[in-house]
Amino acid sequence: MSRLAVPQSHLVKREEKEDKLERLLRRHLRALAESTPCDAAETNCLLIARSADSPVAKLLLLYGAAGSLKRFSVRAIFAFLGTAETVRIAEACRASEWSLQVHWARDLRLLEAHEQLVLGSATCWIGDSMRREPLSHDACELYAPDCPELTHRAHRFFERLWQASEPVFERQGFGADEAFNPALMQPVDRATTIGGRHGPRTSA
Repeated sequence: MSRLAVPQSHLVKREEKEDKLERLLRRHLRALAESTPCDAAETNCLLIARSADSPVAKLLLLYGAAGSLKRFSVRAIFAFLGTAETVRIAEACRASEWSLQVHWARDLRLLEAHEQLVLGSATCWIGDSMRREPLSHDACELYAPDCPELTHRAHRFFERLWQASEPVFERQGFGADEAFNPALMQPVDRATTIGGRHGPRTSA
């Protein structure tokens, strides 16, 4: 019986990041479409990103806002999160009826954590640390589209970082006939800045 090769990290040019991430996401969505019935656990999505402008977060929000991730359960940890970003996240939540929870990696030491995407039980991606701007340089990244063991380890790492970060907002999935109320997506009031940039805050 042959043994599956362990995924290896490799250098990815910054201009190729979104294309490679999209192929990974589309592969997972195709697998879901072919699964009958679909296991609800496979619609779980765990995201760690520097900000909503990171390629991995932009891709997830783009697909969410397009309604391509219907009824996904999303938990996200961001190092930097401002008012404009929360509007984009809210729109993606509304369009895809996400069950959504967002945490803020407020402690500067958490910036050493790597960006990460976990899809279901067997697909994950691990990128560079959150202290480095992903759009400004190439980076070593690991793509694991069919690796339950590595995905399980990524899931455990996410849970540890989740416990060390601060809750910002939470929203259960929308009902089919429920009107969208932007006020439900307002983050908690925080005036503290992180790394010289504004952290989460509410409107006045």
